[in-house]
Amino acid sequence: MTVVMGPVWAEPGQTGLSVLYPLRVENAMFNLVDRFLPGVISTTPHARYLGLHPLVRSEAIARGLDAAEGQDLMRRTEAVLAAISFHHQSQHRVSIPEGHGQSMVAGFLEPDGGIDVAKVATKGAYSDAVAGFYGTYRGPELVLGVIAAGADQEPGDRYNDAAIRPGLAGVFELSGRAHLSGAELQTASHLCPCAAEGDEAAWLRQIVCGTAGGSEYAVADEARRDTARIVTRIVQNAGTVPLADLQTILREAIAFGPPLDSGLLTGIDLAEGWRGAILRNYSIEAWRNTWWWIVRELTEPQTAAEIGGLFAAALPEDWTVGDLDTHLPATVDGTNLLPAEADLRKEHPRPDPLTELLILAVGARRITEATGRTRKILDGDTDDDLNPRWVADELSRNAARPLRAWATELVESLLWRSHRVALTKLDLRNPESPRLPAQVIERDGRWSKQAAAGNGPVGLRLPSFTSMLAGCGVLASSPQGWTLTAEGAVFVA
Repeated sequence: MTVVMGPVWAEPGQTGLSVLYPLRVENAMFNLVDRFLPGVISTTPHARYLGLHPLVRSEAIARGLDAAEGQDLMRRTEAVLAAISFHHQSQHRVSIPEGHGQSMVAGFLEPDGGIDVAKVATKGAYSDAVAGFYGTYRGPELVLGVIAAGADQEPGDRYNDAAIRPGLAGVFELSGRAHLSGAELQTASHLCPCAAEGDEAAWLRQIVCGTAGGSEYAVADEARRDTARIVTRIVQNAGTVPLADLQTILREAIAFGPPLDSGLLTGIDLAEGWRGAILRNYSIEAWRNTWWWIVRELTEPQTAAEIGGLFAAALPEDWTVGDLDTHLPATVDGTNLLPAEADLRKEHPRPDPLTELLILAVGARRITEATGRTRKILDGDTDDDLNPRWVADELSRNAARPLRAWATELVESLLWRSHRVALTKLDLRNPESPRLPAQVIERDGRWSKQAAAGNGPVGLRLPSFTSMLAGCGVLASSPQGWTLTAEGAVFVA
């Protein structure tokens, strides 16, 4: 029998000050991206690890290694790949994030660039985790079918040893050595996580882009396949995408423009869902930025009215709530959605009270402009997530009120909302010293800051996905930018 001490959300080592998502507006986005990009998370950007991990598990089982020995083999192989990535970084075949643990390994390099393999692979060196980065990838790899469920952690039924071993097996000889020189690491660039080639890349494309087949994986595969079609069509249409602009171009090409049944993304079922997710994320960012601004102002204990007054003072004095809508930039041109949210954010990249309220008002207007699945996502699944429908009702109900008075009350409402969210996470593992994970706390009518807040949009996992597409040969990069490869063009249709 497993005994869980305290609520299941409370991770060991949590302090009373630690809290994520104090307004709980992000959950809607997490639920969406779980469905739209299953098997991809923000911390798994390297396609090649999808083959490395089942290969190492296969090797550990074949050698008869126990759990500790298997973990050591995993750490040694990952540490060696991190060192190889460090030496190869100026010659990466595609532009992708650095190899896992690469920056940590850099601190252990000897004068000639070599490494003591055991030292670098030790827990706490290249990684703090017992199983290295395999622990991060294992969940997605279960979804992708390359690692099987169960304590034995065998390769999954989709793992193809014949495709993976020829390209990566050389890591076992290197990881088994006591010492590797800088020259040896440099000549092992074919093992770099930057990009797979040949049969390995072809297998990875099937896994990442959802064409590997099998009814058990059909739903998740279809979502990734649709997302791959969206990305490849946009890049193909652009011709060349500047390296730093890929995510912006993807977001804006999906979110704005003509109805999706007549434009570039015609025939892709998930396109409407992605449009809804990106539009909704602008509103989520506005809520997060508003909260960041509130928390930042709590340099000393203040009443809710005082904090609200500071926020309101940053707004036009003579506006009503209804003026938010009348002062919005154009949001449509005929049936085309214009990038009003993106334009407002470009004018004020940092949190700004008026900008945040205007972006929330744009989201509320999108309710009347969007259709189908996009509108359903904007409407939200609950009345308790501050969705654009809630905002639209709030703006309509208070249209004649002075904007500053309404904003002051909104700030107070957000403060108490954060308190209610924190109470759902009350840590009672030590009944004699309960801890309330809250960024702000209220005592005797005055609010104080316990921890800083985050801001900006919620990650959509598209950066990780496009990095995986690069790693398996769907996208290519050069100093001029991103382009679609001949292999990637297969996924456009």
